[in-house]
Amino acid sequence: MGKRTTKSFENLQNLTDRITQLETDVANLKSKSYINRQKPIDCHEASKILGISLSTLRKLTSKGSVPHGKFGNRYYYLESKLKLYLASKSLNSKRRMKRINPTSNDSQKRPMRRISDSGKM
Repeated sequence: MGKRTTKSFENLQNLTDRITQLETDVANLKSKSYINRQKPIDCHEASKILGISLSTLRKLTSKGSVPHGKFGNRYYYLESKLKLYLASKSLNSKRRMKRINPTSNDSQKRPMRRISDSGKM
């Protein structure tokens, strides 16, 4: 009977340890989900963040260019995703400018012409 009691005590201890671990895991999951959750913003705020008009935002949204979500008949946006979208757009425009004019150094620019007092060159 002594072995059986020892084995039951070990099983009970293992269960207690496992329950404690599960409680810790659940607490960690709860805290992470609340920290990472963002409040969605409407089209008015999104247009202000992007610096574009509402009609332009609607056009870009319908094309699927701007990251968005839809709930019912309303579109919602996350500020962090809009900022990433803006960053990618500015990066793409810088790359495009380099492709158009790859040797645009300040030292290679032509000097400006001087305009005389009479307005003629």
